Amino acid sequence: MKTFIITLLFFSFSLLSYGQSSLPQGEKQWNAGVGRSTYGIPIYAGIDYGLRHNITLGGETSFHWDGPGVRLGMFGIAANANYHFNRLIGIPEEWDAYIGLNTGLYSIRWSKETTAVIGVGGHIGGRYFFDEKTGINLEFGTGGTDLAGVKLGITSRIIPESRKKSKKKKSTSSE
Repeated sequence: MKTFIITLLFFSFSLLSYGQSSLPQGEKQWNAGVGRSTYGIPIYAGIDYGLRHNITLGGETSFHWDGPGVRLGMFGIAANANYHFNRLIGIPEEWDAYIGLNTGLYSIRWSKETTAVIGVGGHIGGRYFFDEKTGINLEFGTGGTDLAGVKLGITSRIIPESRKKSKKKKSTSSE
């Protein structure tokens, strides 16, 4: 089953990589939020970079705890690659739907012992943008560590000055 899912993901990436990214090439966005995973409640923050067309690369850091009085804690750093299929399924531009793969290194503390774990997984998620810059995100994941579970958070796009200036020129010329 794992082989089938990995094959399907790679096939999707190679077949569908000719559209336009929901995050334009060269632009960035910040993500932050909370969730529920196999290792407790993660608080996370990360950044995505528009690599090309429908593909983004990103990084994320997270801290987990499993509630008061529990002896489990975890810190992680992960990388991800996402394919955004907005144009493929024809959804409005304020929505962003994606699927991706991720891997990370996690330091897990249980009682007085600490161990390092490498996690690999897949995820599917979506965002809704209230305006050009601000949105909410929801992501479901599979795999080990914090890669399995659900995350809910906010997204803030970093709009480059060059794009801000071109928008001002367009709005001035249309008046």
